[in-house]
Amino acid sequence: MNSKKSTLRPVICLAVILIFAIGFILSGTYRNPKKPGKAESAQKAAEHLERKKISREDPESSPKRARSLMKLSLSDNGETLEIALDQAILRGVGGIDQLVQLNPPATPESLKKRLGELKAARGVFPLAYVEGAEKGFGSMRSITSDIRVKIPREKAAGFAREHGLEILALPEYAPDWVVFTASEPMEALAKIDGIRRDSEVESADVLIGRRPSTMALPNDTLIDDQWHLKASGGALEGTDMNVEDAWKYGETGGVRGTGIRIGIIDSGIQTSHPDFIGNIDTINDRDFIDDDNDPNPESDEDHGTAVGGVAAARGNNALGVSGVAPEAILVGERLITDSFITDMQIADALAHLPDLIEIKNNSWGYRGFLHKTGPLVKDAMKTSSTTGRGGKGTIFTFSAGNDGDDGGSGNYSELTNSIYSIGVGATDSLGKRAFYSSPGANLVISAPSHGFRGALGITTTDRTGVSGYNNANGVDGNYTDDFSGTSSSCPAVSGAIALMLEKNPNLGWRDVQAILIRSAVKFRPDDVGWSTNAAGLHFNNDFGAGLIDVTAAVNMAETWTNLEPSTPLVLNRENLGATIPDDSPVGRVIQFSLPTSNLIVEHVTMKLNISHSSIGELEIILTSPTGMVSRLAEEHGDDGSEYDDFTFNTVRSWGENSSGVWSLKILDRSSVDNDTGGTINSAEITIHGVVAAPVNPAPIVSITSPLSGTVISPNAGLAVAVSASDFDIDGELDAVTAVELFDNGVSVGTQTVAPYSFNLTPAIGVHSFVAKARDTEDKIGSSLPVVVTVKNQTPVINSVVINATDQAFDDTPLIISSVDVTDPESDAITIT
Repeated sequence: MNSKKSTLRPVICLAVILIFAIGFILSGTYRNPKKPGKAESAQKAAEHLERKKISREDPESSPKRARSLMKLSLSDNGETLEIALDQAILRGVGGIDQLVQLNPPATPESLKKRLGELKAARGVFPLAYVEGAEKGFGSMRSITSDIRVKIPREKAAGFAREHGLEILALPEYAPDWVVFTASEPMEALAKIDGIRRDSEVESADVLIGRRPSTMALPNDTLIDDQWHLKASGGALEGTDMNVEDAWKYGETGGVRGTGIRIGIIDSGIQTSHPDFIGNIDTINDRDFIDDDNDPNPESDEDHGTAVGGVAAARGNNALGVSGVAPEAILVGERLITDSFITDMQIADALAHLPDLIEIKNNSWGYRGFLHKTGPLVKDAMKTSSTTGRGGKGTIFTFSAGNDGDDGGSGNYSELTNSIYSIGVGATDSLGKRAFYSSPGANLVISAPSHGFRGALGITTTDRTGVSGYNNANGVDGNYTDDFSGTSSSCPAVSGAIALMLEKNPNLGWRDVQAILIRSAVKFRPDDVGWSTNAAGLHFNNDFGAGLIDVTAAVNMAETWTNLEPSTPLVLNRENLGATIPDDSPVGRVIQFSLPTSNLIVEHVTMKLNISHSSIGELEIILTSPTGMVSRLAEEHGDDGSEYDDFTFNTVRSWGENSSGVWSLKILDRSSVDNDTGGTINSAEITIHGVVAAPVNPAPIVSITSPLSGTVISPNAGLAVAVSASDFDIDGELDAVTAVELFDNGVSVGTQTVAPYSFNLTPAIGVHSFVAKARDTEDKIGSSLPVVVTVKNQTPVINSVVINATDQAFDDTPLIISSVDVTDPESDAITIT
């Protein structure tokens, strides 16, 4: 299986024409066209030379782009697409997409003809960009003829006949969905409205495609050993994974991942690499681009082979390198190439052989600030996690992302926000967070990778000889010593999980996450970002629970008792209409009262629908009843217009009890792109965890007046109103015995009878008020702080009368005859 496919497909020409009088609405993601038939090798070579692959050059190179676009609205994620009239996508051999210019640009009337004049081995596709987004690969979309429909499967055949479609797929991982195909994209667009009006249809979307990115960062740092396995070659002590004592070479009782399969969902994997001998499964691998069983990469697809080596290159064979799991079995799943891929292709790869492949490594993601996943991907991850491995669940690892130095976060992608995903960050040999590693409240664990100047790269397998990252001849060319990114840290964790599963094959997918969190090392313990939650677990947005300790995780796995089944608790706040004040430190707080929920928390997800013309200005913070803070979004560069039912995830409250009030705070931190604020339309919290023994909850207390951010004058007096209530262990109303108010941590009074009101005259300065309520069993609940500033305020000019009513001249005196001004403190006023 060393060489790539020797067959080509017949050319399929896809055309699109947009009629001015008709607007079509579509949504979803894109699927590759049908496989072509045979063609001559000479034709392959000619096409390869003739057409330039999509490069990293600016896709907006055409000077006519701005006037060469038609608009198309998407209902699935709220995007509006601009269909390019001056560019198209050609799909070549191996499923490699190529970008070509239409020069001169087509018109809406001529686009179908112009596309029909182009030839490609596997078809020609219309190209579109997301409206308002920076033109680049992150905003590119392709259009297909496939349609996903939520319809009872027993009605699919009749539905297809009625609407002139063919059944393309009945995904096992998404039993509520049927994927149909039309003859061309234009037909799919023409039919979609009628399909949605069909009374049998719950939901229908035309599939579009977008292009994923691998998570590697090339550089030229060279090292000659694998410091990430055991610190050496300049790596600081404590920066490695501590794996040596788990292997126990020369002893008994060690684990090396024997028999555990790791699916490498990536750009393909060189199955003939000499350091994969004994560790490669060529029976169950798959190419989801070419739809065959050969996952070997094309001529410039190096990433997957390097990823596979980090996870499971053969160890102790007197050759090259060792993976973290040196006897695990690699299964290549080729998906991440220069192609636009669909929701269905991703889902197919994630759900591939879930009872056979224990771990799925995903060292890829999407560029840009916000990515929603489609329903097929969500169903594939959920089904595989809950039914795979005989019900114990497929383990999914995902790179956290490489946008950390550009305001990115793992919380901005629903792939890494999924509760079924283990988000992996990166640390470096200098004992720091790798500068590019995307932080986030969803981050579970970190592992070693390359870092900034002076940090060491990761040594791993490379495509052999002059191919690959290292183009040296001979054996030296079979390896690279500068692999990097969260692309490298992710398979390191996948390899560690293989060792855990060999030690204890009965671990469920949630158990694996729990062990990683509980065994992690507090990396850079003096970092100010560390917080310890009420369960005694430490978290940092840069590192998750910390740096992976493989030996500790394996030892914990050996004696682990599996978690009881999870019982999610959902509380939805709809039709809120809550305004978010512009450029204000006050923000808007939404509270979720769960006084007797009694779950031992694992994941907490927050689904938000927010209208705001520049969501990058928003800061989103979730605080648990114990005060553990999860920063779900920071101010960043996204100029998108809304969070359309986007789901965030946090693991920072893992192990805490869910009972009490969860507080969501949303602040607008800028007025650069938005000066009107926004609106919270709905918010839904879901707490995932295990039912715990009932406990007496703490009282629920809040300061209802004044609002945080209030400014008052000296000696003006301040009335602080507090609301407090309590429930007993059975969920019945109970008594609050006392409410105490604190000003900057100092008690200023206690009330024992409602209504609880405190009349104060605070001194000049900033005051942080917190109320604490006590119940009959001495449980104490605390309010969120309310900040009040006392200062001498600026006089207010109410009106000014001047001699010029509509204009003034530089040679005419300007006379102010009357000024109406008042001072909030009634101080004497001097006008100058």
